[in-house]
Amino acid sequence: MVCAALCTGSTPHHSRHAPRQPLSAGAIEQAQFGQGQKDNTALIVKAEVLLDRAGFSPGVIDGRDGDNYRKAVAAFQRQSGVDPTGTLDGATFNSLAATSEDPIMAEYAITEADAKGPFTKNIPANFEAMAGRP
Repeated sequence: MVCAALCTGSTPHHSRHAPRQPLSAGAIEQAQFGQGQKDNTALIVKAEVLLDRAGFSPGVIDGRDGDNYRKAVAAFQRQSGVDPTGTLDGATFNSLAATSEDPIMAEYAITEADAKGPFTKNIPANFEAMAGRP
């Protein structure tokens, strides 16, 4: 569902942010540090996916330079032995990119087995109660 929101440029009705420009899977896949870092949604999405794969959760993969993203970048930097600024720089991006050779984006067809479930009938609204769910 990440690409559905990012690639169409849609913004949830509760968001304070303006709608984004359309973003393609190709743009995310090809994003490299040095291609205009300010508001480079494709680069941030790529970094978020790589951070998550490396075990540093950036929170929602949304292409936004938010608190959770910066904390994940800082944690990755700390583990890599560099100054944990929380800001993606060229060296950090290159180290992060070296952690995975798998494509960032992929097409996936939902199968009948995926849609079969089982699914939780009642999902608690309280995050603490959600955390206790199997």
